[in-house]
Amino acid sequence: MKYGGWLMAGVVLVALLATPQLPFSNNKILTILIQLFIVAAMASSWNILAGFAGQINLGHAAFFGLGALTTRLMWLGGYPLALSFVAGGLVAALFALVVGFPALRLRGIYFAIGTLALAEALNETVSNVLP
Repeated sequence: MKYGGWLMAGVVLVALLATPQLPFSNNKILTILIQLFIVAAMASSWNILAGFAGQINLGHAAFFGLGALTTRLMWLGGYPLALSFVAGGLVAALFALVVGFPALRLRGIYFAIGTLALAEALNETVSNVLP
């Protein structure tokens, strides 16, 4: 597939050009689009880790959740939304960097169990800290 990258770029360009035509006054459509893009981002990251690297990560949502939580807390704290997005991404990347080095030393089922345990530990911590 010689032109696969150009084809994908064309599809994305058409989607971006069609986006302003959507009636964003309807919150249901906007909610569906946001969820669609979140799932697309998670699928892309799953493809990179499982498809190319061969690692099964069962705690993938922990990084997305930590970034989303950081973005939410900063935005509700009065920071600009763009700064909140950047901070959420940086916090998630920093967390991934800190836990990634020990986790990537595991292989196979041990990596899957370790990442699942990491996600559950983060879930319980956030559930107990936040109301």
